[in-house]
Amino acid sequence: AQASQFPHRHHIALLRPKMPFATVNAAAPVRLFYEVHRPSGWEPGKERGRCFLCMGFQTEGYTWEPQVQFLNQLGFVCATFDNRGCGRSGRPVYRYTTKMLARDAMELLCVELGWKPGEVHALAISMGGMYGLEMLAGLTEGVYSDISHGSAAFRSAALLVTQTAGWRRGLEGFLPLGFFQSVASAGWPGLTAKAKIYKGMEQAFSKEWLRSDSGVRHPKTEAALTNGQLLTRRGARQHHAKIAEGVDPDNGL
Repeated sequence: AQASQFPHRHHIALLRPKMPFATVNAAAPVRLFYEVHRPSGWEPGKERGRCFLCMGFQTEGYTWEPQVQFLNQLGFVCATFDNRGCGRSGRPVYRYTTKMLARDAMELLCVELGWKPGEVHALAISMGGMYGLEMLAGLTEGVYSDISHGSAAFRSAALLVTQTAGWRRGLEGFLPLGFFQSVASAGWPGLTAKAKIYKGMEQAFSKEWLRSDSGVRHPKTEAALTNGQLLTRRGARQHHAKIAEGVDPDNGL
């Protein structure tokens, strides 16, 4: 295993195999990119627990970095991945469904990693929470009985939704206009990679939080970085890493 390429100066030993991929979902095949992050000094079978983290719409698995570092400090092994159509994962051109995304994730978890859902803490955010509901229901209803190692539920599950533009009363279930304005501005021609990343973050985080001090300093100037600056720097490094790997850098921006 090699040290993770998560772009951060600080230092938990995040270990993973080099560029791991898994082909999943025979009904709608796709090649998923994933990473397994283990605590420093990890020994097989001696971890505190296992966490499976499902990310949201057009957002890559590396963005779980702060949570992975925290969970590693507590002794948990974590698995992150890029959803189909995003990041380093395959991008087949047809309609995707939450049922399809759930099957992708469950096969990665149960077949590729060989983990039993009943021994795993599931964490999912935004769209990940949406197909996470499919995963939870499918386990209960026996949809995944062919791969679930006898589990009918996860050990625990935390499903979160992020959407900074707010919800309009009277139009329950409809996305607000602010969301679409944010998405459109992120795709404006001529924007740099950092600008696209920052615009994308405005869909999920408040301006107040993005402008707040992150507690991290610039590695060269020692200047204080805001939360927005810190996340933008991490995203830009991943953007250029994908170019070096021959991956479409906008697949996930």
